[in-house]
Amino acid sequence: MAIANIRLTIAARRQDELNAIYNERHRLTTELHDETAQTLSLLNLKTCQLDDLLCAGEKEAASAEIEQCKQLIELAQAQMRMAFSDIHLSTELKNNGISRELNDLVEDFRNSSGIPVNLEISDLSSLTIPALIQKQAMYIVSEALTNVRRYADARNVRVVLENEGEGIRLVVSDDGKGFDPDLSRSDHHFGLPVMQARAERVGGMLLIETAPGAGTRITAHIPIMTVGPVDLEVRE
Repeated sequence: MAIANIRLTIAARRQDELNAIYNERHRLTTELHDETAQTLSLLNLKTCQLDDLLCAGEKEAASAEIEQCKQLIELAQAQMRMAFSDIHLSTELKNNGISRELNDLVEDFRNSSGIPVNLEISDLSSLTIPALIQKQAMYIVSEALTNVRRYADARNVRVVLENEGEGIRLVVSDDGKGFDPDLSRSDHHFGLPVMQARAERVGGMLLIETAPGAGTRITAHIPIMTVGPVDLEVRE
């Protein structure tokens, strides 16, 4: 009887693991489809507009459209990389590996851009941060740094990860040229709506503070207590 009970327990645990793997794969497939399909649809629209401009001989406008197409292609590639890298996320980040991942991300940015970055990470030992939240947080920082490198013309960048008790706060700020906040709703800043959606997916919110000549500050407040198995199923 004891041996039989042990076997049943092992079988049940294995089934739970298989169910978790299936649910994670389903989530990743849905996420990849929704985000990348939207990006590719916009890219298709841009290529049609580009064709019209070329036929009309509008070379300057066509050049601007080509640049936006390049940005959309980069965004689609980033979305696919993030989705496929998530296959290993549950094991790599289950023990609050966000600090290590953030250090690596910032170091890569320093090396590739040559821009100094001041990284500040508070004590996260009192928090158990779900892998999904860690993944969305890393995406937000990655996209914010990409925007800094591409648009900001900044001399210094500051990245902050803070423990807010029942959640985390992420800040990416720069001393660059900033931009008109209204552009965040235009097709010139494709990554901003995606970052907003990433924060909202885990019950958080994203604040964008910027003005021409005044730099940019991206702040994400992400709660921990609001994310659980039921919540994830509804959100995905």
